[in-house]
Amino acid sequence: MKIDYAVFGSGNTPMVIIPGMSLHPVTPGAGMVEHEFSAFCGQCRIYLFDRRKHLEEGFSVMDMAEDTVEAMRLLGIRDAFVYGTSQGGMMAMCIAARHPELVSKLALASTLARQNDTCTNNMIKWEKLALAGDPVALNREVYGKVYSPSFYERHRKAFAVMEKQGTPEEMRNFAISARACRNFDIADELGLIRCPVFIAGVADDTVIGSEGVPYIASRLGCEALLYPGKGHAMYDEDKHFVERLYEFFCLEFDM
Repeated sequence: MKIDYAVFGSGNTPMVIIPGMSLHPVTPGAGMVEHEFSAFCGQCRIYLFDRRKHLEEGFSVMDMAEDTVEAMRLLGIRDAFVYGTSQGGMMAMCIAARHPELVSKLALASTLARQNDTCTNNMIKWEKLALAGDPVALNREVYGKVYSPSFYERHRKAFAVMEKQGTPEEMRNFAISARACRNFDIADELGLIRCPVFIAGVADDTVIGSEGVPYIASRLGCEALLYPGKGHAMYDEDKHFVERLYEFFCLEFDM
């Protein structure tokens, strides 16, 4: 397998970012992520991971998590701050539950531990659109669900450019990723997560439903931070969210 990753920051504490599903690789935009997480760069060495280049048919979320585990071990990463969004949050929970030595703190955003009707129906539709090979139709559907109407409208011109992009291989991988979400369930393993956890989301999540984040918080004994008026990708929409992550991960360094 081949996994692209980006690394930045000069600190001693490893931090791993696992993004959610995306039609395109995230590492080409690593400069923007580095800018967004600039406050972390003095304390942390930050690793941003893509999925493997070619997803096998029937690949599961747990398989994707194990890919990241292998990459972390090859790079000598352990006792890391791990931050996962959406499907990346699912992967992060798998890593924290099954490989606790790799995770010292866990932050999750807009994710869930087991499927529900809202998420399943969305994944079925997204998979069909990806297999149909029309990136514009797929991207419009995804952007419209992932972002709040106000955010989508403010950035409509940028979305209009991005929605035209999507290679056949990217569409194929996206369909496999969507199918993988439909079979995900780590609810029975949440009790294996022993590290400190921070979780955030939105109350009315049109992608994964409203119960995912509160359920995880109740099982892990942590508070769920719910952002009003934001979309599923509240971590992109709220300009102060990274500050909240910094408080959770790094505040102890400043004390």
